[in-house]
Amino acid sequence: MKNGAGEQLQNDINPEYTSKMEYQNQYLETDFQFIQRLAKQYNEWLYYDGEKLIFGKPKSFDSPIPLIYNSDISKLKISVQAVPNKFSAFTYNESADKRYTAKSKDTVAGLPKLGNEAFSSSKEVFATPAFTHGIVSTGDDLVLESFLKKKQESAAADTNYVSATTKNSKLKIGSIVNIQSSVLENTNTITQEVGSYIITEITHYATHLGEYENNFRAIPSKVLSLPEPDVAYPIAQTQQAVVESNTDPKNKGRIRVQMLWQQGTSMKTAWLRVMTPDAGSSDKVGTNRGMVFIPDVGDHVMVHFRYGDPNRPFILGSVFHGKSGGGGGKDNNKRSFATRGGTSLVLDEEKNTFTATDPSGNMVMLNGDGTMTLFAPNKIDIQSKEINLIADEKVNISGTNEVNVDSKKIVAEGTDEVTIKSDTQITDEAPSINIKGKNTILAEGKVVDIDGKTMTNVKGGVVNLN
Repeated sequence: MKNGAGEQLQNDINPEYTSKMEYQNQYLETDFQFIQRLAKQYNEWLYYDGEKLIFGKPKSFDSPIPLIYNSDISKLKISVQAVPNKFSAFTYNESADKRYTAKSKDTVAGLPKLGNEAFSSSKEVFATPAFTHGIVSTGDDLVLESFLKKKQESAAADTNYVSATTKNSKLKIGSIVNIQSSVLENTNTITQEVGSYIITEITHYATHLGEYENNFRAIPSKVLSLPEPDVAYPIAQTQQAVVESNTDPKNKGRIRVQMLWQQGTSMKTAWLRVMTPDAGSSDKVGTNRGMVFIPDVGDHVMVHFRYGDPNRPFILGSVFHGKSGGGGGKDNNKRSFATRGGTSLVLDEEKNTFTATDPSGNMVMLNGDGTMTLFAPNKIDIQSKEINLIADEKVNISGTNEVNVDSKKIVAEGTDEVTIKSDTQITDEAPSINIKGKNTILAEGKVVDIDGKTMTNVKGGVVNLN
């Protein structure tokens, strides 16, 4: 609790809910409004008795104060009312991808006879339970059920109450009063028990003449939960934030951000999911089926909130700013994707081209005219079980210095003609070379040398030597 007016605010903190809260966001609320909202979310006791701020049901109370109608109490009104008290809700655990539902059990302890009758009547009048998302985001059906149980206790606590006017100046919020009525019967005074109540509202009146009285409202003292504070839940609006970390400890592609009002402090969000146009899985792709683009540290993003709840943020998308944004221009012809390292994809609608490049100079370009260019400054490797190069007209293979064709078996076949041509020399070398022409073999040159190191055989049906 913060210091107020230079003095320590006395407090008694004893919440029933003691588990760790993963994330809570105070949003356009004063400190006290935020505490009220926490009490409403978790159905914790909350009141200020004039001396101490009480959060959570006190471990002990002051001794009950007896009040007698027609003696201490000048006006007394006993009321019952029917209120909606059947609840059901759902919640979603994003880590386990599970949806949980729960509903209230319709049994509440701590009510007096009138309270129980009002509670039963309320169930009949409001027979259809409300069904909504859990006010607290929890991925556990038992926890959700416990929240609904306390919510029902809070609703039931307000079904039976008393209003009274007294002159007892010792009364305050949180005081327990034992109310009795004093009735005169046959000259005898008979005292009857009305009930034990805890004061939830009180107004004090005093004059300059020393006159004093108070009006209070009280509910049965044995209730397990107080009525919910009359405080509205804030509706969170979309906000801008800066990425603080993308090293998700669970490796689920989540990020942590700092909204603009959190910057300059140690405050930051929980690990948040990032919205993308396509996300899921399939029978063949277990994770990351779809588009995976995780913002980098320092990027600007927009944060939205499920159900408008400031405690349920998620990343709506990324935005450029004046120093990082570019593009557009005349006719807005270019669309692009660029990584942090400099690899890029560019679509130019003016030239009808698609270009993929990386920082080393590699490039793939669809030229928009029926041609494409594949370029690497150092080397291109193509590897497969089988590779087919097919052209309707011509296939050109050109090497500035050398073209190597290497295989266990090389077949060069032309249906009309095979031509091998060199400006200087053609060399064929093997342990055995077979040259066969079905009709004619022509070896022609200014000089033709045939040299068999051991033997030269020339055979034919007719051999002509000129």
